[in-house]
Amino acid sequence: MKKKKKVEPRFFNRSFVAKEVGVKPTTIQHWEREITYIDKRIKRSSKERKRLYSRENIEQFLEVKRLVEEERLSIEEVDTYFKNGFHKAKEKETIKSDLEKKTEAQIILKGVIIKLEELKKLL
Repeated sequence: MKKKKKVEPRFFNRSFVAKEVGVKPTTIQHWEREITYIDKRIKRSSKERKRLYSRENIEQFLEVKRLVEEERLSIEEVDTYFKNGFHKAKEKETIKSDLEKKTEAQIILKGVIIKLEELKKLL
């Protein structure tokens, strides 16, 4: 009697993904809303109107979890990480420095905007 090989499904529901990643399903939902790179790669079931996740999506969520917990990146920084293709880079040490430069530039820009608004009030 031959045993049938168990075939792994190609797509998984949110509850399964959450268990695999070690977070709550609502966290998965939040991440897919906030991280545009991941959201574009999620299949949607037309019949049941449910989202289906691939093995690649699970790997991406595991990377998000690592970045949030170990690297202490914000979700905005994680989104930037994926948008800029750092997830494909071999040297991930550059992430923090590049994101710090971006944050520093944003702070400087915010200061310039405040000064311009102050000047506008004087005119």
